[in-house]
Amino acid sequence: MAFVGGALLGDAELKRALDSLPKTLRNQAIRLALRQEAEPVRDLAKTLVSAQSTRTGRLARSLKIRARRQRRGIIGVNILTGTREELGIPPNATGYYPAAIEFGWRQAKSGRHIPQQSYMRAALKSRESGMLSRLQQAARLAVETVVARKLKALTKKL
Repeated sequence: MAFVGGALLGDAELKRALDSLPKTLRNQAIRLALRQEAEPVRDLAKTLVSAQSTRTGRLARSLKIRARRQRRGIIGVNILTGTREELGIPPNATGYYPAAIEFGWRQAKSGRHIPQQSYMRAALKSRESGMLSRLQQAARLAVETVVARKLKALTKKL
């Protein structure tokens, strides 16, 4: 089974539960579990970026979780920053300040290096410990949730 980075968490019981579901429900359950694990990372990134830059708060407010397009059986979610428009960056401006904050930049005139203030990587790193076990638990709950939703939808039709 090739989900979550090539292996589905190594839990045989969870693998059987997911294998017993139709593909669409299985994918829904995995996305739900990934989203539940990504929410605390996004919330921590919002807190970190707000603490580093308190000008407008647009960057923190623009962080969102989106499902990745499924390719080659791999399902995932991304934590994204807002578009240029959402962040108030003029269309003709060069650069994208969320990337400059995350990775650092060099000032054009002076050549002085402005160090990175990593908010996204720091948030992910702080949640890294125990992520696999939390993801397994979230996947178990997601299977139950998705099956319950489907049963509820089917009983409404009857």
